[in-house]
Amino acid sequence: MKHESQRYKLAALALLLLPGCSSEAGVTSNEPGIEKADLSAQNPADTGVSLTSTYHLVAGFTDCNYLGCDGFAPPAATRPAKRTHGSNSQVALPNNMLFGDFDGDRQADIIQYDDNGRVFAYRADLRKSEISHFFMPDPIDRIIVGDFYGAGWDQVCVSTRLGLNCYGVDATRDDQFRLFFKQLGSPILPSEDIIVGDYDGDKKDQLFLYDRVAGTFRMLVYKPGSGFVQSSTWTKGNLSRVVGTTGLQFRAGDWTGDGRTDLVIKNSSGQVLAYASATGSGGNDTFWWSFDSASNVVGSSDLISMARIDDDAKDDIVVNRPSTGAIAFYQVVYNNGHPPAISMNMGNIPTTANSVLAMAWSHPMRNEPGVENRDDPFLFFNSGTWLRAHEARWDAANSRFTYWLEYQNVSPNNQTGWVPTAVWNSLFLKCKLSGDTSEPADSIIAPLVQRIRDYFWETSYKSVYLSNAQDSPVGWIQVPYTYAQLKDMATAEGSRTARSQIGRECAKAAGKDPNAYDTITSFVNSTIDWGASGKYATISGEGNGRLYDVWDTVQEITHTFGLSQHTGNNDPNYAAHICSACSTSYGDPWDPMSARTQGYVYTNPLGRPEGPEFTAGMRDLLGAMPARRSYEVPLGAAKQTVYLSAVNRPATANYLQIHLDAVAPNDPLAAYYTVEFREPTGFDRAIPRPTVLVHRVRPNSLQVRLEMDNPDGTFAYWDSAERLAGESYTIAGVATIRVVSLDPVLHLAQVEVSPI
Repeated sequence: MKHESQRYKLAALALLLLPGCSSEAGVTSNEPGIEKADLSAQNPADTGVSLTSTYHLVAGFTDCNYLGCDGFAPPAATRPAKRTHGSNSQVALPNNMLFGDFDGDRQADIIQYDDNGRVFAYRADLRKSEISHFFMPDPIDRIIVGDFYGAGWDQVCVSTRLGLNCYGVDATRDDQFRLFFKQLGSPILPSEDIIVGDYDGDKKDQLFLYDRVAGTFRMLVYKPGSGFVQSSTWTKGNLSRVVGTTGLQFRAGDWTGDGRTDLVIKNSSGQVLAYASATGSGGNDTFWWSFDSASNVVGSSDLISMARIDDDAKDDIVVNRPSTGAIAFYQVVYNNGHPPAISMNMGNIPTTANSVLAMAWSHPMRNEPGVENRDDPFLFFNSGTWLRAHEARWDAANSRFTYWLEYQNVSPNNQTGWVPTAVWNSLFLKCKLSGDTSEPADSIIAPLVQRIRDYFWETSYKSVYLSNAQDSPVGWIQVPYTYAQLKDMATAEGSRTARSQIGRECAKAAGKDPNAYDTITSFVNSTIDWGASGKYATISGEGNGRLYDVWDTVQEITHTFGLSQHTGNNDPNYAAHICSACSTSYGDPWDPMSARTQGYVYTNPLGRPEGPEFTAGMRDLLGAMPARRSYEVPLGAAKQTVYLSAVNRPATANYLQIHLDAVAPNDPLAAYYTVEFREPTGFDRAIPRPTVLVHRVRPNSLQVRLEMDNPDGTFAYWDSAERLAGESYTIAGVATIRVVSLDPVLHLAQVEVSPI
């Protein structure tokens, strides 16, 4: 149906700021030197913390997916060492921005999450080139960044109230985040700070946990088959000196230059305490004390971090005073209690109040002195919420190290580019027109409304929220006008249809003020005109069929958002420039106008197909789902295993669809096949079981968009091939598809594709 007018409203939600530093307690100065008292025999489990959690590994996922064994990827010997310290070891920027190397190019990337649980990873370049984006159903407590597999690049563990979900780019390094394990029940206390580092020198990061309330320490390691567990080979060592001290500021870096991560601690007396990681005589990993600085070496409000400032391949101390923007660098050397300052030309780095400094290795290799071992500064300006990146360079004219301005990004409290959440005040009504008192069986309207809410929330990556959809329509509202009277009212008002009048009068009859809502959807018992006009969507009976069609309802509601095009528009950016709330970041949106409720194996109580379906015929023009979430398997490709997230659970950062070329892959009119995983949750909650569906798609057909091979070789419009765990389906001349497993915990299907 044609949409007669457009309107759009956006309500931006602010991002959370990371908490600041807490108050600290002092530690008495001592003489310098590595204290080699062997404390490694103390009980490694002596932490007083008992947490239980359940580990859930993605089926078929092993260390090989990261480490490259069994021919999965190049051998470990070719893997370069990781350069960038994750932000959990350093100062994290405001607005929930953290550093890490997520794509294995040895240069820093940025990951950020917002208050709706949306996560976005991108390269630390001027264009903020995307690596991956996904969202969590639950609010995010924090994100942990580290290389827990020893892959040479970082993985990301997202902590929510339910536990940890850990993602990463696998050994193919294809910029697609994948969920590789879930740990139900968090192994980390809310009061514990997480300082990530390779404290035992095995090229895998561990989690050093400091309880800022109790002043206690723990060490967690990633153990395949168990998740993060307490280390059985680590002891506190000389850190026992500060057990019970609260409010310390821990930072991690290799200041000894031996390849193991060491610690530097700042206390409330302005002291710097240096501890080196080591292996005690008992074989346990521990920390040996090196020195305490004099008091007031750093200010009480200063932030410290570790970074490579000079060219000696050892981490140094970076001091930043956010209130003034002052920056200073020091070597981790006792020097009679006063670590020596590093004289560095600051170049283009400004001294600006209300700014926060973070360090990461982000520059490309250059044929310049000092490039290999020096980190790059990033300044975040709280007053303007913008990020300024600098690059460590060699000033040949003056024969000195310096820093040049690389770029600056200005963004209103949102460095990721996420579309802010649009809160639509919505109203759903069931309306009876005068003279037609029938009340059709409406047992599925209420759950349909819930599924519509879930559909917009999930496929917009939490950009569109129907605020009142949880209040499903209760009872049929009697409208005191016939359709003919409403049509006359519309004509008098200059409208071609009576959709606005139906919605307005139904709302008034229900005692609602139409002006108080952004979108009003009326389910009408009569077989009348249906469609959208302005903010009103009218879904009519038409023999009680279309009244219950979730997809038609979704499409008409989308019209009320201001999106006027129907399936067939071939402008890949139209959703963004017509309806910002209908798109996601970086021009890769879900398109609610390209999906269709057809060809689906399940039907509702009235025999209408359940859906919506996502393999529509216009898939080649735009497509219902983001293009990056579709995995293409060309003709004659090698046998491969693909992990599919449930289409209706897009929060899981894996592919949502397999695209199988059938014939003439360069011909846009050629048929192809798709494979999707669907679960009875979210907007698919009405389907009876988890299933993998295979469809044949004919892009050149505008009427019959979906066809599926029947066992007898014929095609049927309403048929699709359903396969459960352990079952296979062979597409003649194309491929054999085998469903290896369906995982209800991780919402993943493991699918094996064997092209013919």
